[in-house]
Amino acid sequence: MQLELSFEINEAMTTTRKKLLEHFDDEVREKLKICDQDSKAILGQFERQLMRLTRHELNCHAEFQGEGCFQLLTAPFPEIAQKTPKGLYELPRRSGEAHLYRLGHPLANAVIRAAKERYLVPAEIEFSYEAHEGKVTILEPFIGQSGWLNASRFSVDSLDQSEDYLILAAQTDRGDTLDEETARRLLSLPGTHLRDLSEPAPHSLDDITHKEQARIGRDISERNAQFFEAEATKLDHWADDLKVGLEREIKDIDRQISSPRQPTRSSCWNQKSALR
Repeated sequence: MQLELSFEINEAMTTTRKKLLEHFDDEVREKLKICDQDSKAILGQFERQLMRLTRHELNCHAEFQGEGCFQLLTAPFPEIAQKTPKGLYELPRRSGEAHLYRLGHPLANAVIRAAKERYLVPAEIEFSYEAHEGKVTILEPFIGQSGWLNASRFSVDSLDQSEDYLILAAQTDRGDTLDEETARRLLSLPGTHLRDLSEPAPHSLDDITHKEQARIGRDISERNAQFFEAEATKLDHWADDLKVGLEREIKDIDRQISSPRQPTRSSCWNQKSALR
Protein backbone atom coordinates (compact mmCIF):
# COMPACT_ATOMS: atom_id res chain seq x y z
CA MET A 1 0.00 0.00 0.00
CA GLN A 2 2.90 2.34 0.75
CA LEU A 3 4.32 1.72 -2.71
CA GLU A 4 0.94 2.30 -4.30
CA LEU A 5 0.46 5.57 -2.45
CA SER A 6 4.06 6.78 -2.82
CA PHE A 7 3.11 9.37 -5.45
CA GLU A 8 0.35 10.84 -3.26
CA ILE A 9 2.67 10.83 -0.23
CA ASN A 10 5.49 12.61 -2.08
CA GLU A 11 3.06 15.16 -3.50
CA ALA A 12 1.63 15.83 -0.05
CA MET A 13 5.13 16.20 1.40
CA THR A 14 6.09 18.66 -1.34
CA THR A 15 2.96 20.73 -0.76
CA THR A 16 3.47 20.71 3.01
CA ARG A 17 7.09 21.74 2.64
CA LYS A 18 6.14 24.59 0.32
CA LYS A 19 3.53 25.88 2.77
CA LEU A 20 6.02 25.58 5.59
CA LEU A 21 8.73 27.57 3.84
CA GLU A 22 6.30 30.20 2.52
CA HIS A 23 4.17 30.90 5.58
CA PHE A 24 6.34 30.19 8.60
CA ASP A 25 8.27 33.06 10.11
CA ASP A 26 11.99 33.14 9.31
CA GLU A 27 12.89 32.85 12.99
CA VAL A 28 10.79 29.68 13.26
CA ARG A 29 12.22 28.24 10.06
CA GLU A 30 15.75 28.70 11.36
CA LYS A 31 14.94 26.49 14.35
CA LEU A 32 13.31 23.71 12.37
CA LYS A 33 15.12 20.74 10.87
CA ILE A 34 13.53 19.36 7.72
CA CYS A 35 15.09 16.00 6.82
CA ASP A 36 15.05 15.78 3.06
CA GLN A 37 17.53 16.21 0.25
CA ASP A 38 16.83 19.92 -0.30
CA SER A 39 17.10 20.85 3.37
CA LYS A 40 20.77 19.76 3.48
CA ALA A 41 21.60 22.88 1.48
CA ILE A 42 19.71 25.25 3.79
CA LEU A 43 22.19 27.69 5.27
CA GLY A 44 22.38 29.13 8.73
CA GLN A 45 22.10 32.80 9.51
CA PHE A 46 25.81 33.64 9.39
CA GLU A 47 26.36 31.48 6.33
CA ARG A 48 23.57 33.28 4.46
CA GLN A 49 25.06 36.63 5.40
CA LEU A 50 28.45 35.48 4.17
CA MET A 51 27.00 34.34 0.85
CA ARG A 52 25.11 37.60 0.37
CA LEU A 53 28.23 39.59 1.07
CA THR A 54 30.22 37.34 -1.27
CA ARG A 55 27.64 37.80 -4.03
CA HIS A 56 27.99 41.57 -3.68
CA GLU A 57 31.79 41.65 -3.51
CA LEU A 58 32.39 39.11 -6.32
CA ASN A 59 29.76 40.56 -8.62
CA CYS A 60 32.01 40.61 -11.71
CA HIS A 61 34.24 37.71 -10.76
CA ALA A 62 31.80 34.85 -10.13
CA GLU A 63 28.56 33.28 -11.31
CA PHE A 64 26.21 32.29 -8.50
CA GLN A 65 24.18 29.12 -8.92
CA GLY A 66 21.85 29.17 -5.95
CA GLU A 67 22.06 30.23 -2.34
CA GLY A 68 25.24 28.39 -1.41
CA CYS A 69 27.07 27.78 -4.67
CA PHE A 70 29.10 29.91 -7.07
CA GLN A 71 31.63 29.50 -9.88
CA LEU A 72 34.73 31.67 -9.44
CA LEU A 73 35.71 32.91 -12.91
CA THR A 74 38.55 35.35 -12.24
CA ALA A 75 40.79 36.08 -9.28
CA PRO A 76 39.29 39.05 -7.40
CA PHE A 77 42.28 39.41 -5.08
CA PRO A 78 45.63 38.92 -6.85
CA GLU A 79 47.58 38.79 -3.58
CA ILE A 80 45.87 35.50 -2.64
CA ALA A 81 45.35 34.09 -6.14
CA GLN A 82 47.26 30.90 -5.30
CA LYS A 83 45.05 30.23 -2.29
CA THR A 84 41.82 30.94 -4.18
CA PRO A 85 41.85 28.90 -7.41
CA LYS A 86 39.11 29.24 -9.97
CA GLY A 87 36.33 26.71 -9.95
CA LEU A 88 33.23 25.70 -8.04
CA TYR A 89 32.73 26.78 -4.41
CA GLU A 90 29.95 25.42 -2.20
CA LEU A 91 28.66 26.14 1.29
CA PRO A 92 28.23 23.48 2.51
CA ARG A 93 30.13 21.27 0.07
CA ARG A 94 27.80 18.83 -1.67
CA SER A 95 30.14 17.46 -4.34
CA GLY A 96 33.72 16.23 -4.15
CA GLU A 97 34.83 18.49 -6.98
CA ALA A 98 33.86 21.74 -5.28
CA HIS A 99 35.94 23.86 -2.90
CA LEU A 100 34.52 24.17 0.61
CA TYR A 101 33.62 27.83 1.14
CA ARG A 102 33.24 28.85 4.77
CA LEU A 103 34.13 31.45 7.38
CA GLY A 104 37.90 31.38 7.69
CA HIS A 105 38.54 30.49 4.05
CA PRO A 106 41.13 32.84 2.46
CA LEU A 107 38.57 34.04 -0.10
CA ALA A 108 35.95 34.66 2.59
CA ASN A 109 38.49 36.53 4.72
CA ALA A 110 39.44 38.73 1.76
CA VAL A 111 35.77 39.44 0.98
CA ILE A 112 35.03 40.46 4.57
CA ARG A 113 38.19 42.57 4.82
CA ALA A 114 37.38 44.42 1.58
CA ALA A 115 33.87 45.19 2.78
CA LYS A 116 35.02 46.39 6.21
CA GLU A 117 37.68 48.70 4.78
CA ARG A 118 35.36 50.36 2.25
CA TYR A 119 34.27 53.91 3.03
CA LEU A 120 30.51 54.30 2.75
CA VAL A 121 28.48 57.45 2.28
CA PRO A 122 24.85 57.85 3.38
CA ALA A 123 22.56 56.34 0.79
CA GLU A 124 18.87 55.73 0.17
CA ILE A 125 18.05 52.02 0.04
CA GLU A 126 14.68 50.48 -0.67
CA PHE A 127 14.01 47.18 1.09
CA SER A 128 11.48 44.87 -0.54
CA TYR A 129 9.43 42.68 1.78
CA GLU A 130 7.58 41.11 -1.15
CA ALA A 131 10.85 39.95 -2.77
CA HIS A 132 11.88 38.17 0.42
CA GLU A 133 11.30 34.42 0.40
CA GLY A 134 9.65 33.89 3.74
CA LYS A 135 7.73 35.66 6.44
CA VAL A 136 9.14 38.13 8.97
CA THR A 137 6.33 39.03 11.33
CA ILE A 138 8.12 41.76 13.27
CA LEU A 139 8.69 43.75 10.05
CA GLU A 140 5.10 43.72 8.80
CA PRO A 141 4.01 46.78 10.86
CA PHE A 142 6.73 48.82 9.12
CA ILE A 143 5.78 47.99 5.53
CA GLY A 144 5.43 51.20 3.53
CA GLN A 145 7.30 53.33 6.08
CA SER A 146 10.63 55.11 5.72
CA GLY A 147 13.32 56.11 8.15
CA TRP A 148 17.01 56.04 9.00
CA LEU A 149 19.31 53.16 9.85
CA ASN A 150 22.93 53.33 10.94
CA ALA A 151 25.27 50.34 11.27
CA SER A 152 28.53 50.84 13.15
CA ARG A 153 31.27 48.64 14.55
CA PHE A 154 32.14 49.00 18.22
CA SER A 155 35.50 47.54 19.33
CA VAL A 156 36.36 46.92 22.97
CA ASP A 157 39.66 45.70 24.42
CA SER A 158 38.88 43.41 27.33
CA LEU A 159 41.09 40.89 29.16
CA ASP A 160 43.92 41.18 26.63
CA GLN A 161 41.61 40.52 23.68
CA SER A 162 39.61 42.64 21.26
CA GLU A 163 35.85 42.20 20.91
CA ASP A 164 33.87 43.61 17.97
CA TYR A 165 30.17 44.41 18.12
CA LEU A 166 27.84 45.47 15.31
CA ILE A 167 25.47 48.15 16.56
CA LEU A 168 22.30 48.85 14.56
CA ALA A 169 20.43 52.08 15.27
CA ALA A 170 17.17 52.50 13.37
CA GLN A 171 14.30 54.95 13.60
CA THR A 172 11.27 55.63 11.41
CA ASP A 173 10.33 59.06 10.18
CA ARG A 174 7.40 58.87 12.58
CA GLY A 175 9.84 58.68 15.48
CA ASP A 176 9.47 54.98 16.29
CA THR A 177 12.72 53.27 17.32
CA LEU A 178 13.43 49.79 16.01
CA ASP A 179 15.07 47.37 18.40
CA GLU A 180 18.22 45.50 17.42
CA GLU A 181 16.40 42.34 16.31
CA THR A 182 13.96 44.26 14.08
CA ALA A 183 16.79 46.25 12.50
CA ARG A 184 18.76 43.05 11.90
CA ARG A 185 15.75 41.44 10.23
CA LEU A 186 15.32 44.52 8.06
CA LEU A 187 18.83 44.07 6.71
CA SER A 188 17.95 40.51 5.72
CA LEU A 189 15.50 41.79 3.08
CA PRO A 190 16.59 42.33 -0.53
CA GLY A 191 17.61 45.96 -1.00
CA THR A 192 18.09 48.29 -3.93
CA HIS A 193 20.42 51.28 -3.87
CA LEU A 194 18.48 54.30 -5.14
CA ARG A 195 20.85 57.23 -4.65
CA ASP A 196 23.55 58.67 -2.43
CA LEU A 197 22.54 61.24 0.15
CA SER A 198 24.26 64.46 1.07
CA GLU A 199 22.23 65.06 4.22
CA PRO A 200 23.58 63.52 7.42
CA ALA A 201 21.67 61.08 9.58
CA PRO A 202 19.68 62.55 12.48
CA HIS A 203 21.46 62.94 15.82
CA SER A 204 18.89 60.66 17.45
CA LEU A 205 20.71 57.70 15.88
CA ASP A 206 23.91 58.77 17.63
CA ASP A 207 22.04 58.77 20.93
CA ILE A 208 20.79 55.23 20.28
CA THR A 209 24.31 54.13 19.35
CA HIS A 210 25.85 55.68 22.47
CA LYS A 211 23.24 54.01 24.70
CA GLU A 212 24.00 50.65 23.10
CA GLN A 213 27.73 51.22 23.55
CA ALA A 214 27.14 52.01 27.23
CA ARG A 215 25.04 48.85 27.62
CA ILE A 216 27.76 46.73 26.02
CA GLY A 217 30.34 48.34 28.31
CA ARG A 218 28.23 47.51 31.38
CA ASP A 219 27.74 43.92 30.24
CA ILE A 220 31.48 43.51 29.70
CA SER A 221 32.24 45.04 33.12
CA GLU A 222 29.76 42.71 34.82
CA ARG A 223 31.14 39.74 32.94
CA ASN A 224 34.71 40.68 33.87
CA ALA A 225 33.70 41.21 37.50
CA GLN A 226 32.14 37.74 37.58
CA PHE A 227 35.26 36.32 35.98
CA PHE A 228 37.58 38.01 38.50
CA GLU A 229 35.35 36.91 41.38
CA ALA A 230 35.41 33.31 40.15
CA GLU A 231 39.20 33.44 39.70
CA ALA A 232 39.64 35.01 43.15
CA THR A 233 37.54 32.20 44.64
CA LYS A 234 39.71 29.65 42.86
CA LEU A 235 42.81 31.42 44.19
CA ASP A 236 41.45 31.39 47.75
CA HIS A 237 40.71 27.68 47.49
CA TRP A 238 44.17 27.06 46.08
CA ALA A 239 45.73 29.05 48.94
CA ASP A 240 43.70 27.08 51.49
CA ASP A 241 44.75 23.80 49.93
CA LEU A 242 48.36 24.96 49.85
CA LYS A 243 48.19 26.01 53.52
CA VAL A 244 46.75 22.65 54.55
CA GLY A 245 49.43 20.86 52.54
CA LEU A 246 52.23 22.94 54.07
CA GLU A 247 50.90 22.39 57.58
CA ARG A 248 50.79 18.66 56.93
CA GLU A 249 54.37 18.73 55.63
CA ILE A 250 55.52 20.73 58.69
CA LYS A 251 53.94 18.17 61.02
CA ASP A 252 55.59 15.35 59.12
CA ILE A 253 58.98 17.09 59.32
CA ASP A 254 58.56 17.72 63.07
CA ARG A 255 57.67 14.07 63.54
CA GLN A 256 60.75 12.98 61.58
CA ILE A 257 62.99 15.35 63.57
CA SER A 258 61.68 14.37 66.98
CA SER A 259 61.68 10.67 66.24
CA PRO A 260 65.52 10.04 66.16
CA ARG A 261 66.25 12.42 69.08
CA GLN A 262 65.07 10.07 71.80
CA PRO A 263 67.56 7.23 71.21
CA THR A 264 70.39 9.76 70.79
CA ARG A 265 69.73 11.29 74.24
CA SER A 266 69.44 7.88 75.76
CA SER A 267 72.75 6.80 74.25
CA CYS A 268 74.55 9.91 75.51
CA TRP A 269 73.19 9.37 79.02
CA ASN A 270 74.47 5.84 79.08
CA GLN A 271 77.88 6.97 77.92
CA LYS A 272 78.09 9.60 80.68
CA SER A 273 77.00 7.09 83.25
CA ALA A 274 79.71 4.69 82.13
CA LEU A 275 82.40 7.37 82.32
CA ARG A 276 81.46 8.26 85.84
